[in-house]
Amino acid sequence: MKESNKYFEEDVPSQRLNLINQIKNHKILRLVRYSTLSPEDAAGPYEIPHSSLFRLTNGPLLMTLESGLTIGFASLPELVSITLWVEETESGEHGDEIVISEDSTLLSIDSCDPVYSEKSICQLIGKQVVRIKLLKRRPKSARVASRPCEAGIIFEVEGGFEFILSHGLHNYSDDFAIIYKHELLPYFMEEIEEIII
Repeated sequence: MKESNKYFEEDVPSQRLNLINQIKNHKILRLVRYSTLSPEDAAGPYEIPHSSLFRLTNGPLLMTLESGLTIGFASLPELVSITLWVEETESGEHGDEIVISEDSTLLSIDSCDPVYSEKSICQLIGKQVVRIKLLKRRPKSARVASRPCEAGIIFEVEGGFEFILSHGLHNYSDDFAIIYKHELLPYFMEEIEEIII
C-alpha cells in the first residue's frame, strides 16, 4: 500500500514524533553519510581530517533500522533546526522526492569506512537505541524566536554511548554534523534545553 506523501515529508523532530518513536528500542542496521564534499575539499579549506569526514562533512545522513525503515536526517538553517524524513519504508517505498542514495553527485560514506569514519561510530551498528532527547535552543533574539530552534537530537544506545545530530552546536555554524557531547560548545550550554521525546 502506497503511503501518503506527508509520511515522507521533511520536518523538525517535534513534528515527526511518529518517526522518532519508530527508532526507539530498535537496532541500527546501517548509517551512511552522503557528502557534498570530496575528501580533498573537506581536508582543504574545511580542515576536516579524513577520519572525521563521516561525522563532520556537509550532507545528509541515512539511518537504516533493523525493521528496514530508512530515515534521513539533515538540517535547515532557516529553521535553526535538525530535520528528518522517511527515505524508504520497510517495504521499499519512496516518496516523490529524489532518493538520496541514488544521487550520483554525493559521495556515500559508510559509518564503518576504515579511512573516513571512526571506530566509535562503527560500533553503533547493531546497537539498540534506548533513549532519544531533543536539544532545543532558547532564542536570544526576536528574529530567531519565531523558528523551531530544534538544534540537536541526542541518541543514546545500549551501553550508554551517546551521539548527537547537531545543527551547528559545535562550531557556531549552520552545519549539520554528528558530534559527541563533549564537543558541544560551552556557549550553547546555557541556552539549550534537553527534552526526552
